Amino acid sequence: MQTYSLFFTIIILTCFGLTALYGFYHDLRILKQLRAPRNYANTLLDWVEQPFSSFRQARDAWLGVNIHRLAIFLPGAVGLYLLATRPLLGTGTSGSGSNLAGLLSVMILSGCAAGMGLFWGQAAFGPLTELMAGRSHSAISDEGLLKGGRLFPWATFCQFSLNDERTAIKLWSAHFKGAVAFTLMPPPDRIPAVESILLRHLPPAGLSSPGALEHFRFSTFMVALLIGSAAISFLILDSLAVTPAIALLFGLIYLLALLGSRIILLGIYGGLARPATIA
Repeated sequence: MQTYSLFFTIIILTCFGLTALYGFYHDLRILKQLRAPRNYANTLLDWVEQPFSSFRQARDAWLGVNIHRLAIFLPGAVGLYLLATRPLLGTGTSGSGSNLAGLLSVMILSGCAAGMGLFWGQAAFGPLTELMAGRSHSAISDEGLLKGGRLFPWATFCQFSLNDERTAIKLWSAHFKGAVAFTLMPPPDRIPAVESILLRHLPPAGLSSPGALEHFRFSTFMVALLIGSAAISFLILDSLAVTPAIALLFGLIYLLALLGSRIILLGIYGGLARPATIA
């Protein structure tokens, strides 16, 4: 029985590992596609940005995104611990009914582990994905900001600001007060032109720039998700057998990924983005 349990554990962990690697590959491919140059219609100005450190240029957004990644990473790590340290039940050979139950248990565990691995890989390799995705193309039109094949209307933003070195431009969300919707880093010779266009549509931050507490509202939401993720994960760890525990941990990871994307797409961008017109 122990031999069968070890064999099936290896299969399940392999499913987790393979989908984690696929999650990294998938996100890297998608992000490269989103950053690729496009021939947008009716652009006033476009540019290509070199990869930059979000930790240095947009620390509040960097903090919120990585706290969310940690909230997804944690239940995945708990799932790995369960699979690696607890024997699987019902995988013996004591009878046809037992065999059928064991096979069903392994199928459920393999599917849930594969789903967990996908999201876990996306979260764990997220910072590496951003670094490897290469240069990013951006453009501006009279309608709004163009990025990743989508148009973000000016109503998405409430104001803009430049850092002290005048190398980075932040566009502040109109729907999630204190949150940065985008950080732009055009080439230095394009900064004055970008600022001039922005002034036609958005007020500069000036004295109305969000305060220190408002800067971290987005991070605070993500901390709440992290605390909930940790509490539920350790409750599952202490109280359930392997199969129901892995199933619930997969459900938790899926819910966290969904909530995080909803907060970003609807909370920060207001659900206003739409496909851009390509010339």
